[in-house]
Amino acid sequence: PELRAAIITTLLHDVPEDDPTFKEDRLVAGYGTEIAELVMNLQKPKKTKQIRYQSDKHEEHIEFVARIESAPRICKIIKIFDRLNNLKCTDASRNVEKYNRFLQDTVELYLPFAKSIENTLAAEMESEVARLVQELHT
Repeated sequence: PELRAAIITTLLHDVPEDDPTFKEDRLVAGYGTEIAELVMNLQKPKKTKQIRYQSDKHEEHIEFVARIESAPRICKIIKIFDRLNNLKCTDASRNVEKYNRFLQDTVELYLPFAKSIENTLAAEMESEVARLVQELHT
């Protein structure tokens, strides 16, 4: 049952943010309360401003990481893998301001969080950060 919940949560974790028609009750009806709660633990705070600056996004990440630190371990692991995947799929040259903030969030918030969960993943995250820093400065 735990593996099933982990797989389903991993597959669904971006749905609430990506689907403007998302309703949590659909998630509960389709997958049950346990999975709905796991998925909802992985959601960033709702955007409160129309015009958002990179500093606003940094504040949202601070709040999110603080909240996820008390979430179930599976949520923490999914978030670390999600951030690592985001790093690996990033072409930092497209938006320097955005990716500088992304790297700042990763180093200040997600990397310490990853180190507290799994050193191997943290080392991989550090390697990807180094690659992106190099990409930004070439």
